Amino acid sequence: MRSRAERMHSFEDLSVVHTTLKHLMEREPALVKLLPRQTGNKEARYAHLLSGDVEVREAPAEREVPVPKSSGENGRLAQLESEITSLKKEMAELKRQFAEFRKQFE
Repeated sequence: MRSRAERMHSFEDLSVVHTTLKHLMEREPALVKLLPRQTGNKEARYAHLLSGDVEVREAPAEREVPVPKSSGENGRLAQLESEITSLKKEMAELKRQFAEFRKQFE
């Protein structure tokens, strides 16, 4: 708010902005609402209530990566590792072939 409202009013520092927001929240009717802190946001977020109350959307829950628990999952992990190794070898071979092909034009 401090940087965006600079043209309308010059705030001395961030504490003055917070004090002003607090006064706007305590008015009747309130003009500002403090939003719940979301993951990844450093500062608190506020919303104006000039056109009515705002809908607060819940942040989606973070997906957890399952940890292999059974031998079947370990076998699948080993298969994926083997496939990655195979793809790396294939990529190295393609790079070698491309380098040889490019030498023809130099």
